[in-house]
Order: sequence, then structure tokens, then C-alpha cells
Amino acid sequence: MEIVERIKTLCKEKGTTMGTLEKELGLGNGSIRRWDEKVPGADKILLLANRLEVTTDWLLTGKESKDLNSNEQKLINIYRDTNDIGQTLIIQQADSIQQNLPRKEERKSSNTKIG
Repeated sequence: MEIVERIKTLCKEKGTTMGTLEKELGLGNGSIRRWDEKVPGADKILLLANRLEVTTDWLLTGKESKDLNSNEQKLINIYRDTNDIGQTLIIQQADSIQQNLPRKEERKSSNTKIG
């Protein structure tokens, strides 16, 4: 499947059209349909991937660099759907949680049975 077909499929899933996407993202009318012949710039790919909530890897190749489980994908979608303030808060919260978890060395030693 080529990039235009992947975009068409995503549009159906998201209940939108390629024309609507082009208007929303400030792309020329009919420009997405020509992407199979003329590769778009990275800036356009990134805009579209963010809008469609997929990775640029998937949009370009149809494959993910790493398969995400549903919770990982949910977290990414929540992050992408919020504004700059929300994204900052999400990162701060994640950092705080990470800092309060036991370190890998601590987890290993607490699981070690002596005797």
C-alpha cells in the first residue's frame, strides 16, 4: 500500500476526507493525491502524521519502528491531543512518577532471596 492509500484508509477511520485535511493543514487542493508520484517534504508528513495520530514511520512505510501496546498508544494519543501546557504537564507528571519508582538495581536486590 502506498502513502496515499494509507491516508485514504485513515481518513475513512477518522471520518474525514483528504480535501478536508488539505484545508485544515494549509496544503494545496489535490496535493495529497499526488504524493505517490512526488514525495512530500518532511514538514508536510509530520503535520499529517500528527493530525491523523500515527507515526511518520507508519505514514511513510506502513510499518511502525516499534509496535506499541494499547496503553502506550493511548498515552501518545492523549499527549498529541492536548495543547502545549497539557503536554508539559504530562511530561512533568511522567518524570515525577519515574523518579519515585524503585531504580532497576533496587528492584533486582529486593527480588533476590538470601538463604
